[in-house]
Amino acid sequence: MTYLTGNPPRVDTISDLCAGRQLVEREFRDLVGIEPVGHPYPKRLILPDGWPDGVHPLRRDYPWTPSRPITTKIGP
Repeated sequence: MTYLTGNPPRVDTISDLCAGRQLVEREFRDLVGIEPVGHPYPKRLILPDGWPDGVHPLRRDYPWTPSRPITTKIGP
């Protein structure tokens, strides 16, 4: 297990060594909030474009209560 510091936590990308890691790093960024430093295409992969920045659904601090839903802006 590795503990990452920082807000957001950052790791160096390995996509230049293994091209198949690009999608996995984008998935980590969306769902857990680990930022791959030096990634060639850091666009969202899973979450919609209107998803709030800094809100990652697989983190422990994600508000999983029905009284506080996360809304997204879809469309113009």
